[in-house]
Amino acid sequence: MRFFDAIPLLFVLQACSGDVSATGTGDTDGACDQGPTVVEPGVGEFELQLLSGGESISMVHGPQGGWHVDTAAMVRGTGDVIQIIPSLILTENGESIAGLEQIPETVALGAYDASACEGTVIAIRAYVDDVERDPPYSDFICTLHGREVEMTLTVTDVVSGEVGTGVATFTLLRDPADNALCN
Repeated sequence: MRFFDAIPLLFVLQACSGDVSATGTGDTDGACDQGPTVVEPGVGEFELQLLSGGESISMVHGPQGGWHVDTAAMVRGTGDVIQIIPSLILTENGESIAGLEQIPETVALGAYDASACEGTVIAIRAYVDDVERDPPYSDFICTLHGREVEMTLTVTDVVSGEVGTGVATFTLLRDPADNALCN
């Protein structure tokens, strides 16, 4: 391999190294440490849709065969790099359906405003895989249609370590692609 052929590989390795400086600047001067970390929960794969409560949100039957909800948030009081982990709990019985074994994602906030210490995050998948069920798992997924869940988004500022949570309740709908599967 020639040296110039290896340059793209070096960028990939640096981006995957977990080094915060590779993904954003953070809040190195502490200007965003003046108040609490505020998380306004939402959903969205391509843009943020804030939740006010009582909405109906579709699960997504992903390309690899699993199911997820695309979570999102407006985050205030942090630097531009955060860790986020979503969870989903059935409100009727407290059973966790997403988030128990999910690894936090480190992301740079989009549309970050350094003067306001705020930005958005989208497309953080809450994988609906916490429940052990006999195959086919799709039978369990079909039972989630129309059930209420509580979503919690836990955000950690990677520089200050400050933690904030946002909570919203909504009704799950099955992916329209699963209508034939569930009928």
